[in-house]
Amino acid sequence: FTPLRPAREVKEFVAKHYDPGERIVLFVGRASDETGAHVLIESCRHLRTKCKIVVITAGPLLDEIKSQAAEFGGRVEVIPGLPYDQTRVYYARASVVVIPSVWLVNFCLVGRETFANMKPVIGSRIGGIQDWMKDGETGWFFEPGNPKDLAAKIDLAFKNADRLKEMGEAAYRRVQTHYNQELYTGRLLEIYEKGMRIFREGAHA
Repeated sequence: FTPLRPAREVKEFVAKHYDPGERIVLFVGRASDETGAHVLIESCRHLRTKCKIVVITAGPLLDEIKSQAAEFGGRVEVIPGLPYDQTRVYYARASVVVIPSVWLVNFCLVGRETFANMKPVIGSRIGGIQDWMKDGETGWFFEPGNPKDLAAKIDLAFKNADRLKEMGEAAYRRVQTHYNQELYTGRLLEIYEKGMRIFREGAHA
């Protein structure tokens, strides 16, 4: 599940930190091949929109990511890993969050954190991302590993600021409806109860 703050509180937090003129495209994730940060940075070659890429990351490929980002000067900022309370400020400042995974993923906590902070996602059309993200409703899909297609979706996102806000609010409602703590706990208890029932029935067979 994804911890949720009340909608009014999230809106006030976003309003406090968000400046549409900043045009921040955010990545949050591990500095490793599978998360695809390199795909996002490479998309800078194809972007038509003037925006800033912020990469919050830590891990084995941190130096490599910094080196790649340096090629684009101040257009890409790499920030070594931050605690969630500081990362949340960047969620609020961002116009959109990119999840450019190149390997199969399932739950993808970053995606749900993004939704919980009322921001839309541009995500790889791969694995579990396809389960929780709704194309054109809470974000956009792009072809995994394709920086040109990713750049096109980023450009699309910035064409309509009002739509970005609407999608962010739709994203929050989706987490609120499908990934809240009460729903998760109930499902987990059902699994345990089913497992115990099967065990008891097997023991008496």
